[in-house]
Amino acid sequence: MASMNSTAVITVDGQELVSVPGTVNFKPGLFTAKARTGPRGYAGAGVVPNNSTLQCDVHALTGYDPTGLSKGKEMTVRVSDVVNGDEWVVPVMVLVEDPEFGDGDEAKWSLSLEGATAEKV
Repeated sequence: MASMNSTAVITVDGQELVSVPGTVNFKPGLFTAKARTGPRGYAGAGVVPNNSTLQCDVHALTGYDPTGLSKGKEMTVRVSDVVNGDEWVVPVMVLVEDPEFGDGDEAKWSLSLEGATAEKV
């Protein structure tokens, strides 16, 4: 689900990091089927869970050390899509790439997260 109208709220260490509008790229990591084959061809399907992914920019927080996002720290993420009203919660996500940090009055941090399968609220 990539939407220009989605908002992501990342909760870590009691702080909420809110996404910059228009930067959210979210895939909920839904369960998919994997075909099984036998000696006579198709023999059925098995269900495979996938990881959810989130890429977004968040507004920098004054007084919060952004390095606290690393070291395998687990975060909870809530993604809301304003257009169709869908809301998803990912109970556990971790940082999977080095974030890009900005500074100044319009500071933002670019984050890439991956985690458990999202649950629709």
